[in-house]
Amino acid sequence: MRTLRLSLVATVSLVLLGAPIGTTFAQGDQAGEAEASTEVVWELSIPGWALPHDFVKLVLEDWTLAPGTDTSDSGASVLGNEAYRGRGLIVESGELVITPATDVLFWRGATGDPETGPAGEPVTLAVGDAIFLPAIPIDEVDDEAPIIFANPRSEAVTARSFHTHQKDGTFYGYLPGVTLGDWDMAGGFDPATIEAMAGTDVLFRLSRITGEPGATLPTIAPPGFGMYFVESGDVEEVSAGTDWEDVYDWPTGKNGLLPAWEGIDNTVRVAGDQPATLLEFAAIPQGSPSE
Repeated sequence: MRTLRLSLVATVSLVLLGAPIGTTFAQGDQAGEAEASTEVVWELSIPGWALPHDFVKLVLEDWTLAPGTDTSDSGASVLGNEAYRGRGLIVESGELVITPATDVLFWRGATGDPETGPAGEPVTLAVGDAIFLPAIPIDEVDDEAPIIFANPRSEAVTARSFHTHQKDGTFYGYLPGVTLGDWDMAGGFDPATIEAMAGTDVLFRLSRITGEPGATLPTIAPPGFGMYFVESGDVEEVSAGTDWEDVYDWPTGKNGLLPAWEGIDNTVRVAGDQPATLLEFAAIPQGSPSE
């Protein structure tokens, strides 16, 4: 069974580089341009060795775990849905207990260095805590040592979950007791992003972007990869080429991806006469692996 290399712990963080979590950044000029602001909710910098070796797809889910949930007897905890892939979880309400199949990294709150936990030892996560379960190579999957998710409390647990797909793998179904929320989406990378993600550390970041009517909202640029959810208000996606422009409506509750096609410029702007709020979940390659 693989173990984490403790010398790499310093390469993993749950902080906004150069500013504390919750810092708001404003965009807009002084000539009356409508303003937009970005608040980083959380971000995790994950070392490349903890991700699939052929990281090609990202999935984001809103989880609700029913009271009494325990996946001990579920094959989905061992294969397909959990093995081969790395998974990050950030608890938003309640208390979640995870028994990992490998050593893991976890954070108490949204700041500071991560702690490490050994395989087979339960980790209890409270509100604001985060964990990353490293991807397991298929030849190292141990059917007798599953990843176990449990909610021992009488209240439901809600968590933001993301997992990192490799090219090949088998899907064995969703975990029992887990209900998915409105923001449940997946997106595959274009060839340039696949190349940029290969073998490097990747920053995973959740941001809340708020804009005034008419404001252009800042979005992640290639080779970074972004997923979007309209939390309130209405926005529109504008895709433009040399001699054409298409506009797509994104109302409240809409999920969206921005296509990274060569020769196409993508813009997201607030539509209508009311402010809008957009959630962005981004994966940003850092350009070099951990030493």
